[in-house]
Amino acid sequence: MIKFIIKNLKNSFTKSFDYKSRATRSEFWTFQGFYICLSVIPILIVLILEIIYVDQGKSLFVDLESLSTKAVKEGWSLKEIENHYISEIEREMEYYETILFFILIPMIIPWISLVVRRLHDFGKSGYYIILIFIIPFSLILYNEYYPNTNEFTFLYFLYLILFYIYISQKSHKGKNKFGAVPKKLY
Repeated sequence: MIKFIIKNLKNSFTKSFDYKSRATRSEFWTFQGFYICLSVIPILIVLILEIIYVDQGKSLFVDLESLSTKAVKEGWSLKEIENHYISEIEREMEYYETILFFILIPMIIPWISLVVRRLHDFGKSGYYIILIFIIPFSLILYNEYYPNTNEFTFLYFLYLILFYIYISQKSHKGKNKFGAVPKKLY
């Protein structure tokens, strides 16, 4: 299993600038899983550590002692303390998100190539990737104009579900205009 994952990831990275051939579903999902692990797991680890620290009366992000002193002096309600604490965490998380961004940005090119090759695998033009980018940006713009609605979250998750269903179509049997069926890596 590990060899299979490594072969698929190696294939994805070595074909980073190949926009003409085809990619298997397993190659796509292996890379997607790797990308998700790289982007989600570090944030989850930091948040879990923060929960553990808060249970011990400490924090990775906020000086709880000065926060409680300031809250007592200024007579803050529990809601105000919570809001201040959350805003401090959000400010600190921006630092981690920036680091994560610089780790993940080099993976954009192999991902784009992989999606184009995946589209080719079931006979679609690589230009369909334009739709893949336009829809999320449209949703982000929608959220900018209507920020207090839950529609953005719903529509974005709906888009993701539809994207993953679409990109997971079965390969065309045999050769198509983008080349032969890609070999499965075992």
